Amino acid sequence: PLPSPEKQLRHALRKGMEDFILKSGYGAVCLNLLENSASLLLAELLKETLPSLAVTGFIPSLPGIPEETREKVQAFAGAAGIGVRTVSLPNKTEGLDERATAAWLMRQWAEEEGALPLSSLTGTDIMTESRFLPAALAADFMPLGDLYETELANLFPGFISPAPEAALRDGFLIRLHRKHESATELANRFPESEREIRRLQRQARASEWTRLKLPPRLMLRSIPGTQETPYIHRLAD
Repeated sequence: PLPSPEKQLRHALRKGMEDFILKSGYGAVCLNLLENSASLLLAELLKETLPSLAVTGFIPSLPGIPEETREKVQAFAGAAGIGVRTVSLPNKTEGLDERATAAWLMRQWAEEEGALPLSSLTGTDIMTESRFLPAALAADFMPLGDLYETELANLFPGFISPAPEAALRDGFLIRLHRKHESATELANRFPESEREIRRLQRQARASEWTRLKLPPRLMLRSIPGTQETPYIHRLAD
């Protein structure tokens, strides 16, 4: 019998990351440990999948991040054997996008050190959080980009705690973009949520041109009729 779908999906995710990183020729990777809720999960997966890989975690000095969060991240990195670098932003100027500026500073360091910059954005972030996208453009690879926040929370309990409404939101997004269902049919099926469905649909359309510029990300798909695990990975721009 085949392993459970969850085990297959976890295996495909790890195998896809391993293949991409090893075949890219990089001996080190780096990521922003404060990018989003899945950042620590991605760092943990990297160390589990490629224990000898040098992983550097950035902690940018962005405003609004509680000190206890920084301390938690630093403690996690120390326990996982991940190198930590603090990213200090230049003096604030008018119109400066602090998140994007921090990302490009990390990118500059990665190019100097010969490391592969990763982004931990999930499918939920890509579809709904446009403020993350300019910073993600500084990365070279988005391993989690095809999975939604609630899916990751189910696959890896303890790393991500989605909000109570997240399951409904991600369910709508999966129907709209992965299953290609009509938003009108969805709105008819869930009339009490029509406004939210339409909002997600408009937001997705408005950011389509930006998402096309994002780095490659893993796409996990089912292969019917195969004897082996039905999840394989492929890269899609």
